[in-house]
Amino acid sequence: MDLISIILISIVLAIDNFSICIAKGFSLKNITPIQSIQIGIFFGGFHVLMPILGYISGYQFKHLISTIAPWIAFIILSIIGLKMIYESLKNNNEEEVDKNKLSFKELTLLAIATSIDAFAIGITFAITGTSILIPLILIGITVFLFSQLGILIGKKIGHLFEDKLEIVGGLVLIGLGLRILLGG
Repeated sequence: MDLISIILISIVLAIDNFSICIAKGFSLKNITPIQSIQIGIFFGGFHVLMPILGYISGYQFKHLISTIAPWIAFIILSIIGLKMIYESLKNNNEEEVDKNKLSFKELTLLAIATSIDAFAIGITFAITGTSILIPLILIGITVFLFSQLGILIGKKIGHLFEDKLEIVGGLVLIGLGLRILLGG
């Protein structure tokens, strides 16, 4: 596989993550640069790990993965999106939850949901005999950079509309899950 193809694959894999990071940038209040970097490293790390697992698995599980992966991503993204919408619509009289926190569980689910395609790409690399080192580096860096850009955009736009954008963020996640499901 040539370098241009690998770069395009890296960008395509980062787009879903980019959308999630925009949504999280909307909903997280006062996210610090350190937190943003941690989120980027976490997403980038999952996008490096999943192709390795796919590469190891090889083409033996190709049909199973292509059948269930869109459903897994859809369910995870829909649950998180519905949770965001629910929390934004909760009664304001209730005790305020710290909106500057992204739980490890939520971060892990989002990382898995956005990196399932990377698993399938790893299988593709195995089938085509593509060396995996350069693609892993490019995918990790691209996802990290797209995460940072997404969070930054979400923060800039999010302050204009405050809590209403948490609903938009939730709808974006659900829509992203639907797109993965229908395109799967």
